[in-house]
Amino acid sequence: MADQFLGEIRIMTCNFAPQGWAMCQGQILAISQNTALFSLLGTNYGGNGTSNFGLPNFQGNVPMFWGSGPGLTPRDIGETGGSETALLLSGNLPAHTHGLLANVNPSNLAVPSSVRAYARSNPGLAYKSGSATLVAMAPPSHRPGRWRPAS
Repeated sequence: MADQFLGEIRIMTCNFAPQGWAMCQGQILAISQNTALFSLLGTNYGGNGTSNFGLPNFQGNVPMFWGSGPGLTPRDIGETGGSETALLLSGNLPAHTHGLLANVNPSNLAVPSSVRAYARSNPGLAYKSGSATLVAMAPPSHRPGRWRPAS
């Protein structure tokens, strides 16, 4: 893990912290043993600021940038919130429309590109070149996780 910055957070695919790193599990560290890191983090993630300070806790969470923007709720550094689980229904999603065009001929290509479209089923193939025979697909049902093919 060379060329890291002090205080850098990296997403890892292992269940341990490499040498010189720490997991972001909200642990409290001694300032006396980590003065440089404390100078960057302060008590944004916990601790008393005189003898100890905290690391961020990403257990069941994801990082989110602090600040604000047009139409967004302002967030402070170190602020926590949200929920580990959520049920998304169509009413939770913003209204939007978009079409999907497909080629009516049988597919003969396996790799998508900007000049290919979805095509009629053909084992192992999903795309067809050309745009002369494109038709609009039926819109999806309004049940999350379900798709309804054109009739």
